[in-house]
Amino acid sequence: MKRKNGILYTLLIALLAYTVLTWILPVTTYSGDFADQGMVRIGLSELLSYPTYTFYNFIYIFVYLALICCLYGILRKIPAYRHFVSKLVDKYKKNEFIYNIVLILLFAVIVSFTGFTYEAMAIMPFIATIMLKAGKDKFSAGLVTIGSIAVGVMGNIFSSIIAGTFVGSLAIEYTSLLIPKLLFLLGGVAALVVTLKMHSKKEEKEENDDVFFLYEEEKDDKKAKVWPIATLLGLVLLIKVLAGINWSDALGATFFTDLKTKFDEVALFSKYIAFIVFGLTLVGLLVKYILKKRKNAKTKFREAIGKVGFVFFIISCVVLGVVFIKVIFEDVLKVTTILTKFYETLSLDGITLGTLFGSVNPFGAWTYAEYIILTMVLCIALMIGYRVKPNEMVENAGFGLRGGLYALILCMLGYVMLVTSSNNPIMLTILKPLMTLTKGFNVLTYSIVTFISGLFNTDFQYINYNIVNLTYVTGAYGDKANLFPLIALINQSMFGLAMLVAPTSVPMIFGLTTLNMSYKKWIKNIWKLFLTLFIITLLINVIVLILI
Repeated sequence: MKRKNGILYTLLIALLAYTVLTWILPVTTYSGDFADQGMVRIGLSELLSYPTYTFYNFIYIFVYLALICCLYGILRKIPAYRHFVSKLVDKYKKNEFIYNIVLILLFAVIVSFTGFTYEAMAIMPFIATIMLKAGKDKFSAGLVTIGSIAVGVMGNIFSSIIAGTFVGSLAIEYTSLLIPKLLFLLGGVAALVVTLKMHSKKEEKEENDDVFFLYEEEKDDKKAKVWPIATLLGLVLLIKVLAGINWSDALGATFFTDLKTKFDEVALFSKYIAFIVFGLTLVGLLVKYILKKRKNAKTKFREAIGKVGFVFFIISCVVLGVVFIKVIFEDVLKVTTILTKFYETLSLDGITLGTLFGSVNPFGAWTYAEYIILTMVLCIALMIGYRVKPNEMVENAGFGLRGGLYALILCMLGYVMLVTSSNNPIMLTILKPLMTLTKGFNVLTYSIVTFISGLFNTDFQYINYNIVNLTYVTGAYGDKANLFPLIALINQSMFGLAMLVAPTSVPMIFGLTTLNMSYKKWIKNIWKLFLTLFIITLLINVIVLILI
């Protein structure tokens, strides 16, 4: 497969140029005032060690994206998935314009509420598959996915990583300047829809054989049932959304936190848990036997439920029998049994569900660890539910990993730029004249500076390590606290814009590379949308400044 290396070359040139600049420009920091820290040049040792340092510190990003690639390598081989996508493609073709609006709005709103800049990337190949199968070109697929994520960041409301970054540091509220944020969101969605509509008039047919997550449809696909995989994928998406919303801090809802606390305290070897788990297992196996017996009257019980099922049946009977004895002696006759002594000796009564599942965070506080586990569970569920043999599972996952490996490497290179610019902050030296161009706060100059900062800042949660950090904001404008909500708004809106065009933007890198679309072609088609969003953003921010 021929790779279109525009992003790779751009990243390498940017890294090389930055390295050269560290030999020419001094490092500047800000702590109440600009301070020249002298030359901190990037040597050969740093140049070679930064990639290793990056991989070591951000390996969880690599693993998460790798699992996404593996997942689609598995999905493309499942007939039910292919049939499910085929049905969605047929619906998409019938009313393309409406579905584009729904997809963009849904994507942008989810990111706005959750901050799913990376988590939403798990849905990108799915949406891209539908659009490409429906005859849309790669730019259209990228516009709906990458563009929606960028707009969701611009109008972010409740994310702990994006909007929440400024809540504690600048003492503002999540709902500060809520109307401008909604205007960013709705205006961005409208701009995306119009751009997509205009681009559809000049779309050209493309060969998509170079897109690894696509597949060839097979004759037997239509025989596969759609509802199980649709339900499973929908459930996983729902869990991700619920887990990503900042329930406690932003919305003041502690339901999931309280539920998690109670869940962790439930005794694992409680007789009530045993009744539920083994009772349902027993009922399920009996139902399976009855259904098969109706279909084939000669079916024997052991044959109907299978060898594994028979083992679970025996275990369930034994466990329920033991529990029944325990209930009769302890709850009815009030007699201390041998079982009770056994429980106390082995401290089984102290083992809880929290002990079994470990330190899984409640919804609203999930990290990449939980999302990685959820993706692995989904892969295992697909293997069991669709009877994929382990060797086929590994082979299909390996195909997906090989197909997405190039994208993963480029994403990590984007993080190398973050590490490089954070450890050698020479950009403050370059941007100081622009930052001090006016005495007071200037929307235009601050917007340009934060946009340039976004070009070098791969991950929003590390914004305080880069050019325009919160130390500068509180130091330079500390006597104008009324500007803080606007400053936060400018930061997130400019970062969202940077995600559309920056070669360090992980959603853009992942989207374009998995689609095998050139960076040059992307910029050629996206610049009008970028300019439109920049003007909208600037106008809204200027109006906000006037009103406050």
